[in-house]
Amino acid sequence: MANAATTLKQIFQQQPIGLTLVELNKLTGLKPNEISMGLCYLIRMRWLTREQIKNENKRGRRNIYVYTFHPERLPKNA
Repeated sequence: MANAATTLKQIFQQQPIGLTLVELNKLTGLKPNEISMGLCYLIRMRWLTREQIKNENKRGRRNIYVYTFHPERLPKNA
């Protein structure tokens, strides 16, 4: 669990596109709570942004988040 953020950061650097939670779960093999804590850390450190989109799958939630990695930290919002 201590390396969840590092694992997620490596996955995002390898993938040029945004990823959803389901895709991250398949790629990393981490537990859902580890993925969640890693994503929160990377968002707080300004490496990630997230965007809400409509779920293409008819089952489950209507809207889901797509997480996008930025190679350089985003500026602080004053």
